[in-house]
Formats: sequence, structure tokens, C-alpha cells
Amino acid sequence: MGDRYYLLPMLDGWTNVFQVPGKRTTGGKAQIYAITGPGWSGTLPPGVTEYNRAGLDSRKNLLYGHT
Repeated sequence: MGDRYYLLPMLDGWTNVFQVPGKRTTGGKAQIYAITGPGWSGTLPPGVTEYNRAGLDSRKNLLYGHT
């Protein structure tokens, strides 16, 4: 993404924000994310950042990206 500003808020079904990866919070380099649910267990490949939804009541999520 270079110097471009970006923001990828992750919201649950009631629009509660549970993570906001973006240039200010995670930097401007390319990244890979895995959004996992409360019952998920496993191993992610190296370089993948996990965002776990544990504790959220909604099974539906929204990823709203903008630059």
C-alpha cells in the first residue's frame, strides 16, 4: 500500500468494532489476516495475523475497507 492511508474495521453483527487493522495501527506493508471464531483451534501459517472473535455474540461479521 506504500504511503497510502487505509483502514479495515472489522465489525460484528451489531456493528461493534473488534479490530481495526490499518496504516496507523499495523503499518503500511502488505499483511495477511485470518478472522477466526470462538470455537476455532488450529495453527496458522507463518506470517498470518489472527483476529479472534471470541466473546462476540454475533456469528455474522462485516469487513469495511476504505482508502
